[in-house]
Amino acid sequence: TLSDQQDTASVAAPISADLPVASKLNLPSHLRVISNQAITDFFGRNVWPHEYYSYQAAFDINHRISHPQDLPQEMIYLGEMLAGQRDHYRMEKRYIHADGSVRWGDINCNISSDEQDTFVMFVCTVQDITETKRAQTILQRALEERAQSEQKFRTFFEESPTPCVVISMTRPPLSILAEASNTPSSAEVEVQVVINKAFKIFLGYSEWRLHNVPFAHAYKIAESISHPDDWTDEKTYIHQMLAGERTYYSMEKRYIHADGSIRWGNMNSIAMHDSDANFVMSLGTVQDITQIKRAELELKTTLGQLEQAYEDAVRALGLMLEHRDDETKGHTDRVTDLALRMANALGLSEHEQTAIKYGAYLHDIGKIGIPDAVLRKPGPLTPDEWQLMCQHPELGHGFVKQLSFLPQAARDVVLYHHEHVSGTGYPHNLTGYEIPLLARIFAIVDVYDALTSERCYKQAWSHEAALQEIRALSGSHFDPELVAVFMTIF
Repeated sequence: TLSDQQDTASVAAPISADLPVASKLNLPSHLRVISNQAITDFFGRNVWPHEYYSYQAAFDINHRISHPQDLPQEMIYLGEMLAGQRDHYRMEKRYIHADGSVRWGDINCNISSDEQDTFVMFVCTVQDITETKRAQTILQRALEERAQSEQKFRTFFEESPTPCVVISMTRPPLSILAEASNTPSSAEVEVQVVINKAFKIFLGYSEWRLHNVPFAHAYKIAESISHPDDWTDEKTYIHQMLAGERTYYSMEKRYIHADGSIRWGNMNSIAMHDSDANFVMSLGTVQDITQIKRAELELKTTLGQLEQAYEDAVRALGLMLEHRDDETKGHTDRVTDLALRMANALGLSEHEQTAIKYGAYLHDIGKIGIPDAVLRKPGPLTPDEWQLMCQHPELGHGFVKQLSFLPQAARDVVLYHHEHVSGTGYPHNLTGYEIPLLARIFAIVDVYDALTSERCYKQAWSHEAALQEIRALSGSHFDPELVAVFMTIF
């Protein structure tokens, strides 16, 4: 729904979990492609009429709609993304419209992966910059021919729908970078700044024309209309252009509108220098990308809310068991906190920390299937009752397999958190590194909290006694290296 409401062309290629896996790249053999109406409008036809495509069919479509001079670079980027060497790319690219004409697009493509860095989904947006490219081409030619066609340039510049600004020097910038403040001396350099009507509309200014003013004055104006977080980079580019060290820069930046609001622009600036590398003038064009940035922010917020909803739901399942068994009240949150402290001490990734958190919330969910007579029994369990209790990891794993959003590593915590490195645990008698890392971590914190908590069958142990027991079980129940880390978090 959010995608369909945007006038920005966008396409997403999520991977369906139930499709077969391609052998070479460990990828599904088919793509599921979802595109919005703006994509159809951009190409003048529906280039993605179906929902599922083979990789070959999808690439064939991309070949047909792409300009042959731009396609090789994009294929390099796609290959690097599929190989896990980059997580996004951005490029200006030509497309073939239904009427045979060339349309320019500013394409942003991002990749989503799961906790094993397995490719899940492309999300691509295409900003139509055809008019901007045409304007840049015409304006650049006009600048080169300004001696012969200055009036033509002025007319096109003023009427261009793309916000444009021209900055020219009235004299060469002598020692323009000499001052420690990196601001050119007002006594040495004067400039003329001209913006067109589109730029005035973009910034909300009715008039802005600076004739023969000190550079320092123009410099302060440029700073005042720029977001401070973006101005640091841009002023570096400006001084490099003035010094003849670069002829072009492009950046996304935030502008301060006359009403105080933030406007996003894709700024492209081209500089002209004389034969002595002295700066003569520059032409800047700004593509208004405010709506794109707002859509990106809204999407990021929505995804964050969705992730929080997942976490709240998973935690609620864990707390549901505590409500049934009052003796373990608070156990879920305590072991989750300890598990995250361990994960942080080990320098685990954000994906791994999320997985162990979800696994901690749900680790005992299988006890829902254990009768109260066994679960709440105040005395020792009989052999039959113990066999029944040992079924709870597999029962829990059967439950959490139904949660498609849950990482596999989180499911491993539920299934394997009672395994011992010596092979004496349950349910599968795994040994050593056969036990997944997150399950080995969680086994320690689970036992520690069980020892230090009062249960129906025992009194709570002291912190010191529990740590002594953890040390005693190092190498038999627990991974010794992880026990050493566990001791450091207190």
